Amino acid sequence: YKGYDFVDNDYSPQETHKGDTRGESTDHGSHVAGTIAANEQIKGVAKDATLLAYRVLGPGGSGTTENVLAGIDRAVTDGADV
Repeated sequence: YKGYDFVDNDYSPQETHKGDTRGESTDHGSHVAGTIAANEQIKGVAKDATLLAYRVLGPGGSGTTENVLAGIDRAVTDGADV
């Protein structure tokens, strides 16, 4: 497993949960990951893929260009093959 949370600056790139006092919850990344790599009853488009997780957008999907670029740079450093 590789990943990083550029919003909270830790190694737990979790979506913003409902009830977070900073703003709206998010679930887009989890949804996209499931579409890509689901491998049980529903087959993803790349069911054998290994995913890396980088959180670059915070509550309500807000964020900075700096975090997005940092996430891309980190994925490249971590060996992402897109």
